[in-house]
Order: sequence, then C-alpha cells, then structure tokens
Amino acid sequence: MRSLGKQIVVLFRQLNLFLRRSLHETEITASELLYLFLLYEKNGKYCGLA
Repeated sequence: MRSLGKQIVVLFRQLNLFLRRSLHETEITASELLYLFLLYEKNGKYCGLA
C-alpha cells in the first residue's frame, strides 16, 4: 500500500499532465495557471501557498 504522501504526488503529477494537455493551444503553462488561480482566489493579493 502506498503512503498518503506518494498518492498526493501521483495526483499532482496527473493534474499537471491534464492541465498541460488542456492548455497546449495557449501560451500558459500548468504551473502558471495554478499560480494565477491562487492570485485570483485572493483577489490579486499575494498570499503564498499557506
């Protein structure tokens, strides 16, 4: 049985692959999209990942 940490890593990798495939026609990478989402979620104010 895998540990919870390993399962989270696998899910995050799968999310990145899905986003990369979905965004292939844009100029935004999966990492940039996640960062933009964090900014949007906090109304444009930098909040870090905590």
